[in-house]
Amino acid sequence: MKRFIALALSLVLCFGLIGCGSKPTSSSTPKDYAQIIHDSRPAEFSEAFMTVSPNKEGEGFVAVDGFAAEYTEPGQLDSFANDMVLPLLGLKQMVEHADGSIEYKDFDPAIYTDFSASVSLMMTQCYGVAIVKPAEGQTEAVKTALETFIENQKMAFEFYLADQFEVAEAATVTVADSGEVVLVCCQDSETVKAAILEALKG
Repeated sequence: MKRFIALALSLVLCFGLIGCGSKPTSSSTPKDYAQIIHDSRPAEFSEAFMTVSPNKEGEGFVAVDGFAAEYTEPGQLDSFANDMVLPLLGLKQMVEHADGSIEYKDFDPAIYTDFSASVSLMMTQCYGVAIVKPAEGQTEAVKTALETFIENQKMAFEFYLADQFEVAEAATVTVADSGEVVLVCCQDSETVKAAILEALKG
């Protein structure tokens, strides 16, 4: 009888270990932030606005949606990301030199480890959607940078285009349960934000 009980307990333990070993490790699987943005926003936004992300298979950046196909020259997309998108979102710092020239540099230490971002550079459109994975201990720095983007959009449109100012007023910066900082500054922002946050759970 004792031998039977011991055997039964051994089997239970073995199956328990097998069950633990087969649990999915979703937290270690990189999320495709660009795809999440694409899936979470209306199709017309994907047609109009390019989404930029770091190239995980090498140096530089990659892009999808919008006018991404037009960026065919070497270094063209890198320049767009480094000189426009990242500074606009506050993810690069501006350094003004003595001769009056301006340079955008990465923060040291880095404030993010990954991102995907889609912004409008047109003065008639208030638009920005981004998912940023902060570096360790840098969540507040990223959050502040994206909140500053919203404040700049408000100032740009307050006395210019009332409907776009309303978009900026409704914009949000949210820290997802999974740790990413999410900027949503677009029409129907609550729906887009909810879809992004739900996708990040997976």
